[in-house]
Amino acid sequence: IVELLLQYCANPNLYNQFGKTALHRAVVSYTNENIDHFQTLLDAGADPNIQDRNQRLPLDEAVIANKPDMMEVLLSHDRTLVQRAYRAAIIASRLGHNKCLITLFNHGMDPNITDQTQTTPLHVAVRSLKLSTVQLLIANGANQNIANNRYETALSIAEQIHPDQRRNFMNILVDSPPTTSLKSHTSTIGKNIENIPSNIYPLLHNHKNWTMETDEYRSQTAESSSVQNLLDISNQTYWCSTQSNNAWVTYDFKHEHNINGIRIIGCGNPSTPKNGHIDVSNALNGPWLKVKDFTCFPSEENKNDFFFPSLITRFIRVFILDNYGGDDIRIQGIAFFGVDMRLVNLLQEYGLENKLNTLLRNGINDPETLDENRDEILNSSDKYLHVNDHFQFIHLTESLKSPQLTFLEWHNPPQTTVIAGEKLQTFSVVGDEGITDRVKLEEQRNITYI
Repeated sequence: IVELLLQYCANPNLYNQFGKTALHRAVVSYTNENIDHFQTLLDAGADPNIQDRNQRLPLDEAVIANKPDMMEVLLSHDRTLVQRAYRAAIIASRLGHNKCLITLFNHGMDPNITDQTQTTPLHVAVRSLKLSTVQLLIANGANQNIANNRYETALSIAEQIHPDQRRNFMNILVDSPPTTSLKSHTSTIGKNIENIPSNIYPLLHNHKNWTMETDEYRSQTAESSSVQNLLDISNQTYWCSTQSNNAWVTYDFKHEHNINGIRIIGCGNPSTPKNGHIDVSNALNGPWLKVKDFTCFPSEENKNDFFFPSLITRFIRVFILDNYGGDDIRIQGIAFFGVDMRLVNLLQEYGLENKLNTLLRNGINDPETLDENRDEILNSSDKYLHVNDHFQFIHLTESLKSPQLTFLEWHNPPQTTVIAGEKLQTFSVVGDEGITDRVKLEEQRNITYI
């Protein structure tokens, strides 16, 4: 019907008694399946800058309806619209519509955008008790020290929150420094992460070989406990370090990952972790560089999330300085917010790097999850892919069916010195999960007779 009316020169900018145009109504009424019709209105001259009687733009209506895909169409159609996104950012922060905020950030919105009252989205998110939204704003550079025209900062607003919730907000505002834009950012260990979006990534799926039951990977552990309990954050099992302070666990992701946050789930007693720091390195045994101090606060779920400027690394160490008075340190689980760089490289290889934002918004942050969602992506073209990208995506997923060996290292190294005639001790290597490639062990003739 829309196309028929436009064919007969209907004016797409007519408005009703409430000042709402066809775009205002379409944002609320249309689903993602109708997004092509929405684009048709814009192509026919519908103006996304017309306000209704409540001074709301169609962009604001899209935020209220929590429709980031509609926002994407509007912001892509008019690249200057993000400069008038203050009301949209305020609404998203008040309602906790984080995906809408991420869409605004991906189009360059200033996280400290204000109006004449100097009220920022961070002020509103704290006042509205939207903890995850506060984390998102801080991670994208929101300044917790900006004062509005009532001389309130985000910190002073947080100080007025009920004590049961105050500590979580203060932890984020005090301990999480604002990050910078990542479009030309260099990570802590020297890897350029250009073209990776600046937002909080989804949680990565832990792999069973990311940390191991050896002294290289963890501090002293109780006999009845396993450090690999940390890898299942949904399970009610714990890693128990016999030390009440200076306990640590090291993760080897096997590949480079872009990490910008961590989730630590403690326990409901004094052995739960308190203070600590996150370290990164280029090797399993260090040397280590500290990137984030943190304090875990006890809560009903014992869950604490911490965020920091994105960095690309393979090795991360979680160092627990102390607890709340227990004889040992017990942690139920540790998980990381990030994206597997193999996914980023794959998308770049097949010319699909502009789809990374969309995949991350839908929780797809590694090749395995991409492969699991292959059919949904191909069958939901307007949600994930443009029609011209289908064949490239098919080629990409076909390549996942033949996984390649990307790393190989000693698990039990061979002896370096033996006596002639003696049998060599058993040695072994470890590589990617699921890889069955044959490898060749070559003899290096460097023999010294003693």
